[in-house]
Amino acid sequence: MEAKVKRLRHFLAGAIAICWSLFQLYGAWHVTLDAMILRAAHVAFALSLAFLLNPSFKSKPRLSVVIDSLLVLLGIGVGLHIITDFDRLIERIISVDEMTFRDFFLGLLAVPLILEATRRAVRSALAIVGACFCIYALTGPYLFGALKHSATNIQEWVEYLYLTTDGIFGVPTGVSATFVFLFILFVAFLQRTGVGQFYLDVAFGLTGRARGGAAKASVVASSFFGTISGSAVANTVGTGSFTIPLIIKSGYRPHFAAAVEALSSTGGQLMPPIMGAAAFVMAELTGIPYWDICKSAAFPALLFYGAAFLMIHLEAVQSGLKGLDREELPSLTETLKRGSHMVLPIVVLIAFLALGYTVTKAALMSIISTLVVFVLDRRTLDALGRIIKGFSRGVREGIYSFAQEAASVLVGLGKTLDQGAKMAVTVAVACTCAGIIVGVITYSGFGLRFSSLISTFSGGYLFFALVLVAMTSIILGMGMSTTADYITVSTLAVPALYVLGVNTLSAHMFAMYFACLSMISPPVALAAYAAAGIAQTGPWRVCFTAMRLGIVAYLIPFMFAYNPALLLVGAIGDVVWACVTSLIGVIALSGATIGFFFKSMTPIERILLGGAGISMIFPGLASDYIGIPLAVVMLAWNYFASSKKEEAEPKSLMKVTSRKW
Repeated sequence: MEAKVKRLRHFLAGAIAICWSLFQLYGAWHVTLDAMILRAAHVAFALSLAFLLNPSFKSKPRLSVVIDSLLVLLGIGVGLHIITDFDRLIERIISVDEMTFRDFFLGLLAVPLILEATRRAVRSALAIVGACFCIYALTGPYLFGALKHSATNIQEWVEYLYLTTDGIFGVPTGVSATFVFLFILFVAFLQRTGVGQFYLDVAFGLTGRARGGAAKASVVASSFFGTISGSAVANTVGTGSFTIPLIIKSGYRPHFAAAVEALSSTGGQLMPPIMGAAAFVMAELTGIPYWDICKSAAFPALLFYGAAFLMIHLEAVQSGLKGLDREELPSLTETLKRGSHMVLPIVVLIAFLALGYTVTKAALMSIISTLVVFVLDRRTLDALGRIIKGFSRGVREGIYSFAQEAASVLVGLGKTLDQGAKMAVTVAVACTCAGIIVGVITYSGFGLRFSSLISTFSGGYLFFALVLVAMTSIILGMGMSTTADYITVSTLAVPALYVLGVNTLSAHMFAMYFACLSMISPPVALAAYAAAGIAQTGPWRVCFTAMRLGIVAYLIPFMFAYNPALLLVGAIGDVVWACVTSLIGVIALSGATIGFFFKSMTPIERILLGGAGISMIFPGLASDYIGIPLAVVMLAWNYFASSKKEEAEPKSLMKVTSRKW
C-alpha cells in the first residue's frame, strides 16, 4: 500500500510539473497574458509541487498523503481565485470596493501556506524570517521606537499582500514567473543534451596539464557551468563530485580542494550571460536592462575568477605540485570536434540579448535552439540510422522503429519538462516568500527606518555604511537563498547607499555580491558545506580556506561601490584606468594572501604588498599613485630575490659536490 501511495504521489508531481513547464512556455509565447494571472498560476503550481515533493511525515505515508492533498488543493485555490475572479478584482480596485469574505479568507490562508511550503522546499530559516515579518506587521502598533508603525488593520494587510502586486504577487514572484523559470528550464534542456559534461571536458582539456591543473580546471569548469546553473550549491555538487577528487589526487589537501570548488561555484552566480536569479530581480527593481547588467558584471566576474586562478597557481608553485597526466585528461581537440555544436544555445542567448530582445524572448529562443543541438547529437543520428535501416527491411518494421524512437524522444522531452519544473520549485517558493517579506517592509514603512538606522550608525561615512550592508547581507544569507537575501537587503539597506552617493547599479550589485558570498561565509555556508561533504573534511576549515582564497571577492564590491567605472560605467578613460588599477590591485592582494609570488615572502613584504593592493580599492589618483609604485617595487624585489636564490643554489651544490669528490 505504501508503495502505491508513493507511486501516486510521484505520478501527480510529474503531471503537475509537466503542466507547469508547458504553461510557462505558453505564457512566454503569448506575451498578452496578464501579469497577475501568470503570477497567480505560477504560485499555484509552485505550492502544489512543494507539498507533493516534500511529504509531511515520511514515516506515515497514508496520513501524509491526506494532509498534503488538502494543502495542494488549498494552494491551487489560492492561485485559482485570482485567475477566475480577475475581472472582478480589477473592477474592485477601480471602484474601491470592499473585499469579499472569500478574498479575505483565501488571502489570510495564503500566508501560512507559503510559509509552510518555504519550510519544506527551501529552508526553515527563511520561513521563520517570513513569519517574524508577518508578526511584526500585526504587532507593530504595540512596539516602541524605530520598530513602531501605525498599520493596524488586518484586512488592509491581507489585501495589500494578496490582492495587489506589492506582496505575494509582487516583483520577486513576477521575476520568477517571467524570467527565472524559463532559464531553469533552459538549464534542464542543456543538461539533457550533455552540455555540462562538454564544458567540464573543455576545462580539463585546457588546464589539466598545467601546475595544479585539476584545481585550475575546477575554476574554469565552475565559471563555464555557472553560466548554465546560476546556483552555487548546484554548481558545487555538479562539478565538485568530479573535480574535488582529482584536485586531491593532484596533491592538494582535501580542505583546500573543497574550498577551491566552493569559491569557484559561488562565482558562477556572478558570471554572465546566465547569472543567478538575483540578477533578473535586479533588472526588474532597477529598471536596468538585463543585458546591461551582464555587461557591467563581466569585468568584476573576470577579476573574481582571475584572482582565484592566480592564487591556485601560486599555491601550486609554492607546494611544487604538477599537473595531471595526459592519460587522465580528455582530448581538447576531440572534445571540440565532438561537441562544438553544444555552444549554440549559449551563442543564441547572448545574440538575442545583445540585439535588444526581451529576456523572456531570448530564453525562449535559447530553449528552441537546444532542439538543434538534440538533432545534431550522435544519439539522435544513431536513432535516425535505426529508422532508415528499419524501413529498408520493410514498411511495417520501419513504422515500428519510427514509433519506438518517437516514443523515446517524447519520454525524454517529458522528463526534461518534469526536471525543469522540479528544479524551479525552490526558487519559485523562495521568491514568493520574499514577496511576503518585501510586502511587509513596504506596508509598515520599516525599510525607510532601517535605511535611516544604517545612515545613523555609519555616521555618514560610506565605508562604514558599506560594511553594515555587507554584514546585513551575510547574516540574512544564513537563513535565505541568494535571491531572497538580495531582495530583502535591496529593500531594507540599499536605499541608505543612495543617500551616501552610490549609484543605483553599484548599490544593487554590492548587495548581490555579498548575498552570493554568504554561500561561503560561516557559520552557514551551504556551498562550503556541500564541498566539504564531497571532500570528506571539516566544513569550518573549508569555509575559512574559501574566505582566504576569496579575499579579493570580498573587496571587489567595495571597489565598484567607490568607483562605478569598474562596472564599465562612465567615460572610456576612467573605465580603462579603473580596470588597470584594479587588476594590479588584485595581483598584489593575491600574492600577499598566499605569501608567495616568485618566492616566499616575509611578513613585512606581505603587509606592504597587501597594503598596495588595498590602496587601489579607493578611487582617486593619490591612492593609485601610492599603490601602483609600491606594488611594482615589491613584486620586483620578490623577483630579483628569487633570481639571486636560484643563482646561489648551483654554487652551494658545487661546493657540496667537490667535497664529496
